[in-house]
Amino acid sequence: KIQRAIDASTEGDTISVCPGTYRGFLHVWSDTPSLTIRAVSPGTVIVMPPTAPAGPVPTSASLLELFEARDVLITGLTFRIPTTGACWHLLDAVDASSLDGGSFRGNVIEASGSSTLGAC
Repeated sequence: KIQRAIDASTEGDTISVCPGTYRGFLHVWSDTPSLTIRAVSPGTVIVMPPTAPAGPVPTSASLLELFEARDVLITGLTFRIPTTGACWHLLDAVDASSLDGGSFRGNVIEASGSSTLGAC
């Protein structure tokens, strides 16, 4: 799980994420400066919300939240938000409003499903 690696990281660590689909919200805190999270092979890491129960689920969370994080680099990941079936109503795909330095580059934010204007 990516979040477990984030929680166990220390200043200056690099988390190399292997190809696959990862379900869960990601939170990077200010106590881990200079953290790098990168896909081993860009475009092969998909981050999605946890599996939602039936119907839309409201939440005030973002799929990736950077809480006053300093000098964080996120690269090569795909953030996928479902638009049909059981889904989460997210605040944002990525909330980097309090990012202090760092970069979010080479990533993809996409909707999956066929109902991008539907209930989800």
